[in-house]
Amino acid sequence: MESEETQGFETTNVAANILCEFLEVAIHLILYMREIYPAEIFEKRKKYNVPVQMSCHPELNQYIQNVLHSIKPCLEKGEVERISVVVTDKEFCPLERFVFEIETPPEFSSLRLE
Repeated sequence: MESEETQGFETTNVAANILCEFLEVAIHLILYMREIYPAEIFEKRKKYNVPVQMSCHPELNQYIQNVLHSIKPCLEKGEVERISVVVTDKEFCPLERFVFEIETPPEFSSLRLE
């Protein structure tokens, strides 16, 4: 029988994995829709039973994975309130900002990792 602590870890871990997968799809979609990268580097895939455009460029995909991997521990601990994806011009002035607000359900608060 699993302890409450183990179940809590698994619940927060699964929730963080699902959120990271969603954010990955959202980031690819933003990059595609805003034409940040050429359309040729994207291919249509199905996520959540919905067709989406995902990059097939290895370095870009690795960068996105690295970013998501770096925030995952904070997501598991419930330390993230929002994640912003900022589209900038060549001088790094913000043109557009996509903000994902993260709200932890009250029943998860006792499951947070310390």
